[in-house]
Formats: sequence, C-alpha cells, structure tokens
Amino acid sequence: MARDSRSGTETGRAELVAQLNEVTRELATLRATNAKLRAEREAPSSSSSTFRARAEPADDKLNSTLRSYTQFKQELSGIVADMEKLRADNASLNTQVKELKAKSDNNAAASVARLERELQAERAARAEAERTATSLRDQLRAVARAVNAAGVAPESGSRSGGR
Repeated sequence: MARDSRSGTETGRAELVAQLNEVTRELATLRATNAKLRAEREAPSSSSSTFRARAEPADDKLNSTLRSYTQFKQELSGIVADMEKLRADNASLNTQVKELKAKSDNNAAASVARLERELQAERAARAEAERTATSLRDQLRAVARAVNAAGVAPESGSRSGGR
C-alpha cells in the first residue's frame, strides 16, 4: 500500500515536472516573440505608435505570467519539501509506534504472567484453606461424637473461679 501511494506520488510529480517543462517552453517562446516585437518596435516604421500601445500590455502580461510561474514553481518546491519532511516525520513516528507497541506488548505479557502466578497461588491457598477447614470440621464432629458417646455434658459459657 505504501508503494502504491509512493508510485502515485511519483507519477504526480512526473506529471508536474512535465507541466513545468511545457510551461517553461511556452515562456521561452513568449520571450522570443517578445524580443522580436521589441526589435520591431525599435525599428523605424510608419505604425510605431500603434505598435507600442499594443506591445506594452503584452509586456505586462508576459511579466505577470513569468511572476506567476516563478511563484508557482516556488510554492511547488515548498510543497514538495514539506511532503518529504512529512514523509520523514511519518517514518520516524511509525518507528516510534512500533517500538512503543513492542514495549507495551512486553509489559502486558509480563503483567499477565505475574497475575496468572498470583491467581495460581491464591487458588492453591484457597484449596489448602478448604482442606484445612474440612479437616477441622471432621475433627470437631469426631470430638462432638466422642463427647456424646462419653455422656459428658458440655460446660456452660464461663467458669467461676471459687466453686
């Protein structure tokens, strides 16, 4: 997918370069035409005043076009430079994301392993406590049966010291 976007961008750049080359050729043609017109204007002729009136707006238009082209070329260079900078930043950020993801995965795996060990220890402790409780309950029942069998009455709640 990254290759597709790069090839699309490179194709777009190639088209822009082709357009710029075409505009450069057109400007060269306009400059040559303008130079011819200026040469003709400077040459003595019967219609020189009419020609000068028409040539000056053409010069202004040509200069305006040249300024627009130069400005466009500078803006395009700036955009291309910004795109390259953004690509470099994006690559750097992708690397950082991959590193952070790997670190996070490692931390998560370690936490899960620790929690699993704690859970196993708690299960083992609970099983031991249940075995102990069962054993004590069985012992208590055995004592209760022995007391009943011996006919000994259980003592009441508290003993008095002198009696």
